[in-house]
Amino acid sequence: MNIFKWEFKRSRKLLLAWTLAFVLLQFMYSSFFPSMASEEGGLLLAKLNMLPKIFLKMFGLENLDLTNILHYYAMQGQFIVILIGSVFAAKMGSSMIVKEENDKTAEFLMAKPISRKKIITGKLFATLVNILIFDGIITMANFIFFNIYNTSDAFDFKLFWLLSLSPFFIHLSVGFLSFLVSTSKRRLGKADMISLGLVFSLYTASVFAKLTEKLDFLRFFTPYSYFDPSNIVKTKSISMIYIILFLMELIGFIVASYIYFEKKDIYI
Repeated sequence: MNIFKWEFKRSRKLLLAWTLAFVLLQFMYSSFFPSMASEEGGLLLAKLNMLPKIFLKMFGLENLDLTNILHYYAMQGQFIVILIGSVFAAKMGSSMIVKEENDKTAEFLMAKPISRKKIITGKLFATLVNILIFDGIITMANFIFFNIYNTSDAFDFKLFWLLSLSPFFIHLSVGFLSFLVSTSKRRLGKADMISLGLVFSLYTASVFAKLTEKLDFLRFFTPYSYFDPSNIVKTKSISMIYIILFLMELIGFIVASYIYFEKKDIYI
């Protein structure tokens, strides 16, 4: 039995629905950009600059020029692609293991001549591929939309790819953390609730880390700070320290998932 193919087939409707919705959202927001870059947009920017600096810092607006389409994407991408997209990644990861017990299919799966390691490997791979397809299609759609609606001759390809990697890395981190949650619960609703709670808690921690130096240490504990679009726009790079932390966390989530699933009592 090929666990990856079986799992990928089961999740394809969820993947298709979310991907299509996000492509349409990105088309809608991209089509708004020409008006943002116009004179009317200049008035909006002036009003934004009048807002308290703490507000601009909270939402990562202090380093952004919203007449640049990539800066514009860095602003709206934080909420649409990164945060709401994390809900998809969390939902995908949190359902992978727990649904077998929740849907009473564990007996069918465990009766097959296949080890637990192969089961969890196939499901981890399915989680990875679903997130890769989700972010890959959005990236390709953005590239097309940005070239259609860009009002400037300049287009920073390096910055575009960095801003595209940012949500992918965050979604991987959230997806594999939620996968770990899935190995520890027996009810899908509870696993979903915990995973979504972690998504918004981690995002909130990244916002607090921006507000005051006293809470700056929080940025080392949340992927939303590792790959913050406003910092990427400012530095045109991703810190190697954050990449190392991201990889360490990812490995930790995977190893913990294997260990927990190997020892878990599965009710059929």
